[in-house]
Parts: sequence; structure tokens; C-alpha cells
Amino acid sequence: MRSKVELFARIRRDARVEGLSIRALARRHGVGRQIVRLALDSAEPPPRKTPVRVARQLQPVKVLIDAMLSEDLQAPRKQRHTIRRIFARLADEHQEAFLEGHIEAFNMIGGIPVRHIRYDNLTSAVTKVLYGGGRQRAENERWVLFRSHYGFDPFYCEPGISGAHEKGGVEGEIGRFRRNFLTPVPVVESLAELNRKIRAWDEGEDRRRIGNRISTVGQDFTAERPFLRPVPVEGFDPGLVLTPRVDRSALISVRTARYSVSSPVHRP
Repeated sequence: MRSKVELFARIRRDARVEGLSIRALARRHGVGRQIVRLALDSAEPPPRKTPVRVARQLQPVKVLIDAMLSEDLQAPRKQRHTIRRIFARLADEHQEAFLEGHIEAFNMIGGIPVRHIRYDNLTSAVTKVLYGGGRQRAENERWVLFRSHYGFDPFYCEPGISGAHEKGGVEGEIGRFRRNFLTPVPVVESLAELNRKIRAWDEGEDRRRIGNRISTVGQDFTAERPFLRPVPVEGFDPGLVLTPRVDRSALISVRTARYSVSSPVHRP
């Protein structure tokens, strides 16, 4: 296989000796015309661009990981997070937490939106954006079961520029809440304490007025509350159901931990 330096040299020679056009040079050497132009401009090929890789699975939890690593800067070396510990914390605090957060919200507002709930980049529930774009998504079964139990439909914002006007409301509210209440990152002793703080901030939002409106957020919501669908009497367990397999040592693996079973394993 020819090196790019050699390819550029051949293109420049053919152009110099035979006076071939850019189109003819591209046809002879089996390259695009843009490559020919680059070769004619400089004998040295441009450095290869390293593609910027986006870790799509990590994007939703990147801020959380950064916060853990920031904590480690002040912690003794033996108490810092390992990769396995970071994974375990994310799993414990944020898979099930996605569904539990919905349950807490429904109980807090005292009902469920009748029309739909709007989402953007819902990687916790969506496994794939289906071909053709739009709002069609392949959802995981746990999410389908959850929203079927509570009786609401998701409204998925369209990806890319076509859905920019839809995402603004979602991203804008998240950004406003983060700037006002989560900057700097709150220092708490437990998740329960953080939840209490968030509830207090949320209650304070009821006294806020949007723009030049006469009524407050709380007054507007009081008028809308009767239109919510009641929360089902039967609850929903947000825990993740796992079916681990017992190995020959009578152990099961649950995420990053291993546990022994109460009785020996008998194999035929």
C-alpha cells in the first residue's frame, strides 16, 4: 500500500510532467479531487485528524462521575473511588433512581399528567432511536411496564436541529435549576438530606413568578392540579429485578459483588 507521502509525490509529478487536470489526476490515482488539491498545494500531507469520540453511554452520568473524582482529590488515597466502585455507585444510585424519581414526582404533585411527559435524550429508558428519526424509539421493557402502570405517554423530542425548539424547554428548566440550586455542588451527609433540600427548593419555587405574570407558579399549578390523573393506589417497585446464576462454588454475582447461597449446588 502506498504511503500518503508517496501518493502526493506521484500526483505532483504527473501534474508537473504531464500537465494533467485535477479530474484526470483524481481518476488516475483513484482518489477524490479534494486529495488532489491538497497534494498540489503541499508536498507534505496534512496531519491525520483524530476523531473526537463521544461516549454516548457515559454522557448522562458524566457530571456524576466528575463529582466523585472531585471528592477524591480531598480523600486519602485508599479511600478514593476505583472503576468498580464508580460503576457500583452509578448502578445503585441512578438506574432504579430513574423510576423512583418519577414515583416521587407523581406523589409530590399529587397526580400524573394526562397528555404526556416530555423527554430529551432518555438513555435510561430508550435503547435505540428507530430508523427514520422522528419520535419513534425502542424502549426497554422495564420502562414500558412502568409507564403502562402509571398510565402516561412519553413525548420524545426529535434529535438534531429538527427538535431544537422542543428541547429548549427541557434543557432550559434543567439549566436554570442547576444554576440556582446546584452551583456549587451541595455538600450533604446523605442522599436523604439532599432530597430534603431539593423538596425545600421546590416548595420555594411555588412563590416564584414567571416574567410579568400576576400569579405565582404555585397558584398556576393549583388551578391545573384538578386536571391530573390520580396516582394508582397500587404501588410500583422501582427496584431492578435480576436472576443471577449460581456457579459451581455456590456463589452468585450481583453487579460487582459476589454472594454465597444458603445451600450447596448439586449438578447432575
